Amino acid sequence: MAKYSGGKASTMVPSKKSAPVRTGENVALTYEGDPGLYRKPKGELFVLAVNYMGEQENAFYESGLDRQSRYVELIHHVTKKDPTWMQGFIPFLRKEAYMRTASVVAACEYVAAGGPQGAAVLDSALQRADEPAEALGYWLLKYGRSIPFPVRKGLNRAMGRLYTEYAALKYDGGSRGVRMGDVIELTHPKPKEEWRSDLYRYLLDRRHHPTNVRVGLENLPEIKKWRELQEIDRDARRDYLRDNGPYALVDSGMTWETMSEWLPGFGDAESWEFIIDTMGYMALLRNLRNFDEGGVSDTAANRVIAKLIDPERVARSMQFPFRFLSAYKNTTSTRWTWALDRAMDLSTANIPKLPGRSLVLVDVSGSMSKLLSNSSSVMNYEAGAVFGVSQFISAGFQGSLVAFGTHSVNIRLSKGTSVLKGTEALVSVANLGTVGHGTNTWAALEEHYDGHDRVFIFTDMQSFAMNGNGKPALLESIKVPIYNWNLAGYRATNMSVGSENHYEMAGLSDVSFRQIALLESMQDSHWPWEEHAVL
Repeated sequence: MAKYSGGKASTMVPSKKSAPVRTGENVALTYEGDPGLYRKPKGELFVLAVNYMGEQENAFYESGLDRQSRYVELIHHVTKKDPTWMQGFIPFLRKEAYMRTASVVAACEYVAAGGPQGAAVLDSALQRADEPAEALGYWLLKYGRSIPFPVRKGLNRAMGRLYTEYAALKYDGGSRGVRMGDVIELTHPKPKEEWRSDLYRYLLDRRHHPTNVRVGLENLPEIKKWRELQEIDRDARRDYLRDNGPYALVDSGMTWETMSEWLPGFGDAESWEFIIDTMGYMALLRNLRNFDEGGVSDTAANRVIAKLIDPERVARSMQFPFRFLSAYKNTTSTRWTWALDRAMDLSTANIPKLPGRSLVLVDVSGSMSKLLSNSSSVMNYEAGAVFGVSQFISAGFQGSLVAFGTHSVNIRLSKGTSVLKGTEALVSVANLGTVGHGTNTWAALEEHYDGHDRVFIFTDMQSFAMNGNGKPALLESIKVPIYNWNLAGYRATNMSVGSENHYEMAGLSDVSFRQIALLESMQDSHWPWEEHAVL
């Protein structure tokens, strides 16, 4: 039974401020058949982009190819209507929303659609040394070998920032379809520095003469050391590392991936401890189980833990909070638990603390039981749980945390519970299947709303009404803000947004929480890259 007149009434004044993602007048149906609305093109593009994993990644209701076609069509439409908006959106997508493939595709299609400043836009989308080759590969696959000037110029700019000796050794593996040498060959850069000229010649030579590189290495000391390591007899390599101690691999560009091929018997404790101090944050996070299976010492493990819980490293790593849940699920020992617990708390530290009581509804229905990507071990509902629990904890445990499917259940967390442990508690309800596999969003809202100051819904928008629960009347009765968090990027949304305190948020970083902070402080929320205009 609805509780609109019962319990503790909201003390917050509804803001009714505007947010950027809005629905238009076109009525639609969700994939579950519930009445819904289409967003305006910019909103649809934004929501799809921050949930985009590429054409090979199928969603529960929509194939990867269908999503790809819709994505490209929206990019071209918005580019023609408002290229300035796209010029802000694309670098945001890469640098703040942490979407690699989505930003590469968006930048290439922006150029293909005739957007101005194409070289600068493409350059802004490329932030890792393997991405120029990824962009070129996309262009070649989609548009062939006729490469327009903005693409060549943008790739040249990116190469000048990103191509280093270390990057060449890490990202130019022979298994890649498009190599760094291909990017150089097809874009004709003219480097000014002697070392960079030698590096480009080396990459070209390596592409075409992998067993007979003819470029001198005097200006490339890191590559020179790497090649010297390759010349050591395989059976003598472990002794070489023992003899030279911790400095054996310094300035050699050796990564754990290349070391696994270089060192016979790689994978035991000794071999991991040769390389562990030079591994990056993501590499450490991915290999915790391998460290255990290899038997690394507690001393080495403590060095890993110190890096995992370092606030600056967590921030620089740009890891989605759910990555820590994935690492936790993949570990087999308990010695990493505290570190992952702490790291997840740090990764969600920017979520603003909102006054009053919040109702947090997390969708754990069947359609949310889809892996985030083919390479992920995390389900959509688990990612939703991370953000739902984070928001609940940031509000000082004031309010209600609810898991819902066909039915719903209140998740009770004691004060002091960490994000990881709270997520684990909510996920356990989903795994037991006690709430069913439907998506009865509005019944859950009706059952649990009790004068809260705001409502968060973490879902894929596939709601349906059961037992006569009428959605329009219900939503009109609740006057406080409702933040509907879209975790799948489907085309239709399940309620009107952009007015009447209804807001749609998207993405798996904390960017949208900044918009919520603006709305709650009685300010209009602009697109995230425009926030500086109102902060």
